Amino acid sequence: MAIWDDTPRGSQTGTLLGHDDSVQNVSWSPDGTRLATASEDGTAVIWDNAQNSAVATLRHEGAVSDLAWSPDGERLVTASRGAAARIWDVRGRTQLAVLRGHDDELTTVSWSPDGTRIATASRDSTARIWDASDGTELTVLRGDRYWIGGAAWSPDSRYLATSSTDKALCVWDAHRGTAVTTLHGHTDYAWRVAWSPDGRRLATGSRDHTIRLWEPFSGAELVTMTGHQERVQGVAWSPDGRHLATVSWDHTVRLWNPDDGRELTVVGVHDDQVNGLAWHPDGSRLATVSRDRSVRVWQPTMDIETLLRRARSRVFRRLTDSERRSFLLPTTQAGA
Repeated sequence: MAIWDDTPRGSQTGTLLGHDDSVQNVSWSPDGTRLATASEDGTAVIWDNAQNSAVATLRHEGAVSDLAWSPDGERLVTASRGAAARIWDVRGRTQLAVLRGHDDELTTVSWSPDGTRIATASRDSTARIWDASDGTELTVLRGDRYWIGGAAWSPDSRYLATSSTDKALCVWDAHRGTAVTTLHGHTDYAWRVAWSPDGRRLATGSRDHTIRLWEPFSGAELVTMTGHQERVQGVAWSPDGRHLATVSWDHTVRLWNPDDGRELTVVGVHDDQVNGLAWHPDGSRLATVSRDRSVRVWQPTMDIETLLRRARSRVFRRLTDSERRSFLLPTTQAGA
């Protein structure tokens, strides 16, 4: 894993290599001091952003597909290819609960903004909502026979939006478990979905290489953005809602104006397909992760090519065997 960051006032650069396989997703802690990464190597790693060092490695039985922080930053939920999600206490580095119920691999996980519930989605054609305090299953949202690839909470935690391989997007009443709106327009899998900070728009990324913006409750398609040459694997709104960032298997990260669909920036920051992204809570930086096993943190407003040259000129340091062992946690709790 490579972490790098340059600021207008100077340069603060740290480099780490930790993951042994494709990095699938990334999430900033709510206070912006830590990064969590999910990987095909069966681990989720928590990194201290200031020290550029790993503070915990959470080991799973299979690949880790996604993760999400609780709003207070005290817990982390991880989604595993083993059909279960796990809630972890970050401070104590202990596993608190295992969320079992899905019949196939999990594709994504999302913590509600009010902190009370967790949503998971799976290849088993369901999304499930769980009580975040004890892991009790509350609601099962059943799609058709298609995978559900994305799940995102509305800012008020009342609704859950899901995207699936049937090319459609569905908005659900998260308390009643009923579909409110179904949105059609993509010509291939709708893989990821993100709710705008003001709750007025949804963004979806698809295998049809497009990003589309929608009005959540009328189902109206507002904007279609084109430019990616491969499937769009991640979409994320900036915290102020003024920009939309996307990543793709075409190895690029792109920044867009969501009001008119204009492409603002395109950057080839990775050497392989880009799998996920996350904005820093203050909107100043963007973290992206890739099949090339790296995560890169960059400032979109700066000269990106200059930053890349600086980052690639740094010396890499691998975690020692003792560091790896010191961060490892048990795979499961007894009886889990």
